[in-house]
Amino acid sequence: MITRVSLISFAGLLLILITVVGNDLYPQVMTVGNIVQGVISDKKSYPLGAPVNITYAIRNQGNEPIKYDFPSAKQFDFWIMRGETEIYRFSKHQVYAQVLTTLTLQPNEVKRYEATWNQIDDQGNPIGPGTYCICAQLTPSSNQPPPVKTQIFIGTTGAAVVTLANIREAIRNASSLVGKTVYIRATYHGFQPTPGDPNTSAGPPVTRSDWVICDSTGCMYVTGTTTLDPQKDIGAQVNLTGKLQRTKKGQVYLVVVSVQKA
Repeated sequence: MITRVSLISFAGLLLILITVVGNDLYPQVMTVGNIVQGVISDKKSYPLGAPVNITYAIRNQGNEPIKYDFPSAKQFDFWIMRGETEIYRFSKHQVYAQVLTTLTLQPNEVKRYEATWNQIDDQGNPIGPGTYCICAQLTPSSNQPPPVKTQIFIGTTGAAVVTLANIREAIRNASSLVGKTVYIRATYHGFQPTPGDPNTSAGPPVTRSDWVICDSTGCMYVTGTTTLDPQKDIGAQVNLTGKLQRTKKGQVYLVVVSVQKA
């Protein structure tokens, strides 16, 4: 992870930030008073594991200087969201000098911050395919501008990620979903499915280490490694991406791609 800071012209800011945005919920440029700010990634779609280069820029479009004071060397932050869940925050993995710093933007002056996200969560686990939101924000002691956001797609080259409403949907539509990458939110059950659940009654489909997710509509086994604790994390909500599979006897299960606590 690297970060760089530089000054650019307003024309440069426009070249960086103005792109076609298909979703108004993820504006890339925002005006707040005399401040124009925005965030953008170097691409809109990435293969799994590829670095995501992020640029946040802020410009003073007023006629007077604007000064920001910071309690440390930290002047901006960015974080990654999947749905409503924050999975990575840049500042958690940095060490900042504990000295007061300032940023003074002269009229028409622009400050740009750049960083690279390596597609990992805060625990260092690789993330799975899907749609993610990059959020960025200046971090002064006061007069903090609101965050700006942009949306990216990861691992969506070829087969798209199918978002499932619940486990019952996965089981009912297994014929059309086998081999596809799906995303689902459910409850982690460790190694114990809900008693009497028909989809898990045959036991683990691949190995004895297969683990279980459940929701109000049913349960599924998941095969693959996870950092979830089979005792402490039981009952935790998880966001799971995996490849849907079905045994010869009809049991539906997932091969884990990524999993994070919600």
